[in-house]
Amino acid sequence: MKLKRIIASVMIMATTFSLAACGTNTSSNKVPGDDRTTIRVSMFNDASYTNWRAYVQEQCPEINIVWENNRNSFDNLLYMAEHDDMADIVSIRKFTSDGAKSLSPYLADLKGNAMTDTFAEGSLSFFTYDDKVNWYPESGMIASLYVNKSLLDSLGIAVPTTRAELEEACTKMAEQGYYGLTSDFSAGYHATATLEGFGAQYFFETEAGNAWREAYQDGTVHTADTETFTQVGDALTSLVQNNVITQPMWQLAGTGRETAFD
Repeated sequence: MKLKRIIASVMIMATTFSLAACGTNTSSNKVPGDDRTTIRVSMFNDASYTNWRAYVQEQCPEINIVWENNRNSFDNLLYMAEHDDMADIVSIRKFTSDGAKSLSPYLADLKGNAMTDTFAEGSLSFFTYDDKVNWYPESGMIASLYVNKSLLDSLGIAVPTTRAELEEACTKMAEQGYYGLTSDFSAGYHATATLEGFGAQYFFETEAGNAWREAYQDGTVHTADTETFTQVGDALTSLVQNNVITQPMWQLAGTGRETAFD
């Protein structure tokens, strides 16, 4: 039995999940001695969501589900697709337009699927290539900061609610020998989250920012909008100058120095 394959992925920061369908699986969908159909499910790792995985299997006793690990890499998925060895359902904990587009030739068109009509107008535009709906958005999550309020109280600093207040708080902490913010920049997604959360949002929440993004995505423009992207650079520069982004963040791990924001 040959099955359509479905891929899921997610975007960091305003982390958007998505689903897609692709070409047919030429491998056998039967396990010797087991009459059930086997479905391969590839996730960003094969150890997460144990309760959820058990629940899915309980709901589908007639299916043998094999959980695989794609190591959260679009390159791994593309390699498997090119060698006709992709799983039937794939979940990856990031979503990039380039990576998704590279898989488009291997994905089935979801446009005729009844589920496609359940999504709000425009919500599938980021997941459509060559007029073919390749992906479905799923649930998302918003990144945030953890605050050491006890430390702030001991230093006489109020919990900030704006970027300007955060910069002021971190500067006051630096004056008293503390790091204000800590983040593991050796993990690229933390650096990306900082860029998106403190810099890019001020561009992409504007009408001009959205217009540029759409034009860049459809290939109308191929360069950054200098005037508006300057706002991103200015925001990051301000974070550095005001002690929010301090020494390379990866050097903070294990120093034992207390921080207020994480």
